[in-house]
Amino acid sequence: MLIADLAALMLSIAPNAYAEPLDKVGLLAGDAQRELQGPVLLTIDLNEAVLDEAVRLGCGAIIAYHPPIFEPLTKVTSATPRQRVILRALEARIALY
Repeated sequence: MLIADLAALMLSIAPNAYAEPLDKVGLLAGDAQRELQGPVLLTIDLNEAVLDEAVRLGCGAIIAYHPPIFEPLTKVTSATPRQRVILRALEARIALY
């Protein structure tokens, strides 16, 4: 199963047509053509503790109800908790949906 297959499955459950105009939906980070390795973690909010759990479990993707990328990012460093979560997820090859 590819990350793209997970995204397609999510679209079949929650079509983008139901999203509000400001909602950030879909694959936010990760390579859609990469194979999904490991379990998928579901969460309301993606924070550092949740990411720690995902890394510990060997997750291949995280589906977050509140998107970790909502406002435009000017950089992805370890300077803020939000940036750290995104950076660490990418380093761990965990897709963010």
